[in-house]
Amino acid sequence: MKRNHKLLYLIATLAFIFTLCKYVFTQFEVSGSFIIFEGFSYIFFLLIIFISDRSLSESRNSIFKLNEKIIQNDKESQCKIGDLESQLKEFTGDGKKEADDSKISSIKGAILNLDDASTLLSELSKFFEIGLAICYIKKQPSEEFVVEGHYGLSDEVEIENFIQGDGFNGQAVVDKKPLVITDIDSEYFNIESCSGAEKPCNLYLLPLVKNGETIALLELASFADIQIQHYWEEINNVIIESKLIN
Repeated sequence: MKRNHKLLYLIATLAFIFTLCKYVFTQFEVSGSFIIFEGFSYIFFLLIIFISDRSLSESRNSIFKLNEKIIQNDKESQCKIGDLESQLKEFTGDGKKEADDSKISSIKGAILNLDDASTLLSELSKFFEIGLAICYIKKQPSEEFVVEGHYGLSDEVEIENFIQGDGFNGQAVVDKKPLVITDIDSEYFNIESCSGAEKPCNLYLLPLVKNGETIALLELASFADIQIQHYWEEINNVIIESKLIN
């Protein structure tokens, strides 16, 4: 930038010299007062350039400082936003954990107060939006799982038993971990509601594991994403503790 300023003043000086030289090579007589007048004109011209340049430099410096301040403020804002997001994440995380702990505690209390397994499914429906549910118990010593009870289905509905490793139910039993199915077969049971009978949107296959062995399977269907698989380990332990299913 300074190099450009020097070049500007150099060009102005050469322009002034060229102006004087043209009088030397012409027939006009140049008086001393004329040269003085031209000198003052040149100085005045340079003064205008200097003032303009100074003003532009100050403007550029102000803009540069303003940009630096904006960048600094932006960095500080980003840091504050990051801190707030971290605090919010921590707060919501703690809040969700407290809510989950409270929900598990309520489920545990409800299950432990049950007298038999026949009411287990209906009790779970109080905590999750379950449209229908089926409980299968492993028939010892075979690998067949038979229907022990159901919720949301009429007694006239025929529910087939299944063999360990057969179909989605059998696979969940083998894997010993929850299986969530969102692509429901068209032949699956309908959920009765006030608006009519419709197919569920989500199917949850929840194996009940005791001492490393699957002893039962809960099959839950819902229109909503009830996220019960995230609570299942705790619910599994509570059911085993209650000895409702052996």
